[in-house]
Amino acid sequence: MMFTLGSSWLGSRKLEKQSDSWKKLRRVVMERARHTTLEPLEHVHVVFLGASALYLTGLVQFAILGQAIEFTWFMGFFIVAVAVSGILIPILFGAILAIRHIDQKLAVLDCR
Repeated sequence: MMFTLGSSWLGSRKLEKQSDSWKKLRRVVMERARHTTLEPLEHVHVVFLGASALYLTGLVQFAILGQAIEFTWFMGFFIVAVAVSGILIPILFGAILAIRHIDQKLAVLDCR
């Protein structure tokens, strides 16, 4: 069966105004979607900030200041931590971009 733009057995072509209960339900559903999808992922921003700070500290320590410090257990741990944070930065950046994209899509749905 083909649908037409005019009147049909479904009713008129005009959309009716949204009722108050529908608006309230839509608002509650959008808040719940935001709560369940974005709030648990807010910690990714903090981890990304910490990894970036650690990586920049290591960059300043090793590349700019040089190797004037003797090697200790602490420096060994610091080198490994800087390497791990260097690996985590692109992964977390992709996650933050995905979170931002989801937030924008939910905002567009919420405005309608």
